[in-house]
Amino acid sequence: MAELRLLDDEAVIERLVELPGIGRWSAEWFLARTLGRPRVVAGDLGVRKAIGAAYLAGRMPSEAEVRQLTAHWGDAAGIAQQLLLQGLATGSLEEVLADAQRTSRTV
Repeated sequence: MAELRLLDDEAVIERLVELPGIGRWSAEWFLARTLGRPRVVAGDLGVRKAIGAAYLAGRMPSEAEVRQLTAHWGDAAGIAQQLLLQGLATGSLEEVLADAQRTSRTV
């Protein structure tokens, strides 16, 4: 684990996907949750739905679109992703987005 912490994101992903049963989705979640890297898991269905609701009037984006739309999140990526997923899970995503617009915050 200590060795992985020293590697950049893509190097960690390359290492992890060499393991049987580990794909990019699992490796990206490992980066976000275990290593605490500010990363959006663009291939996650919930993330794609939440990004679609926030940016594309509900249209489901591709992984590439998710990466492009969230690139400006920077170090806040993990927190922003979690808030959008929580809003999606609790049915309050529209409320969160409306509140962000009222207070001129960008999601």
